[in-house]
Amino acid sequence: MELVKEYTELPENVKSKIREANVFFSENYYNYIKKSGNKMHYLFDDTFIIPVVIYEKIQIKYAMYISEYFALTENTTIEKKERFLKNARDVLKKADKVAWISTSAAAFFDVYPADSKRIPFGSHVIDLGNDLENLWKEVHSKHRNSIRKAEKSEVYVKFGRCELLEDYLTLDKETWARSGKNSYGSHFFKTIFDGMRENVLMVIAYKDKEPQAGACYFLNQKMCYYMYGASADHPVSGAANYMHWEVIKYLKELEVKKYSFVGCRINEDENSKYHGIQRFKERFGGKLQQGYMFKTIISVWQYKLFHLLYYIKNHKELVDTIDQEIYKWKELN
Repeated sequence: MELVKEYTELPENVKSKIREANVFFSENYYNYIKKSGNKMHYLFDDTFIIPVVIYEKIQIKYAMYISEYFALTENTTIEKKERFLKNARDVLKKADKVAWISTSAAAFFDVYPADSKRIPFGSHVIDLGNDLENLWKEVHSKHRNSIRKAEKSEVYVKFGRCELLEDYLTLDKETWARSGKNSYGSHFFKTIFDGMRENVLMVIAYKDKEPQAGACYFLNQKMCYYMYGASADHPVSGAANYMHWEVIKYLKELEVKKYSFVGCRINEDENSKYHGIQRFKERFGGKLQQGYMFKTIISVWQYKLFHLLYYIKNHKELVDTIDQEIYKWKELN
């Protein structure tokens, strides 16, 4: 297995193949990660390649598989995937000295490392190869009614990048304030725009020039990922539904193959906030693509130290999705 630390160092034959992969394999995504102050490495062998983001905080390093692996050959098996993840773990432990490895909500893993903590996880994905009439039929009737209502209210949608940022930040601040948290801020999104270039899209729904709902997407021809979303405190009814439907139509014009709503907890608590969010995503007619989210702890003491320091600084525990959901999946762990 080889580890390459710069996109430009990838062999030409590998570069040519990953042009068919999702946006997380792209040079623009690599540039964005670099501009954000983090590192991105590529691990590959004769069968697979995977992009890895390396983070470092308080002198502790950890890694994230931002995407699932991409097959460089048709000759793949479950055993080869498991071996690849094991070898990747060993390389990251030795070369980058990471304390743990985790996976992102956008990734689709059909296997997991034997020494990991894992939960079933997935995303609702719309196949944009279907014609628009059939895509509309797949949308839940309540969503269709909301979309029609927004149309009658003369909600309209704008597509762009930096020129929409000020309006998006207004929505972002209101959204995070409802949870007592701070907005991502302008620098965060400007870094995305600067690095991702044509691989990022910002969309906002308006009513009478007032922003109602917004979203930020990472995309290429293979897949569009719904990465960030925000809404006004009291949006016009159906504005967000209408925005997503207009995005679906726009992506079809761009000939993007699929649209991922990114992130779906399996068997979520119906009383939790996630239930409403996931129902909203599901009702656009996407199919649940299910796999696993996992976390491999390599250095227990560094992992515990990181969480202790986080607690001291923030006066609360650092809990990720796996920590929240693992109690449901004792048979997997």
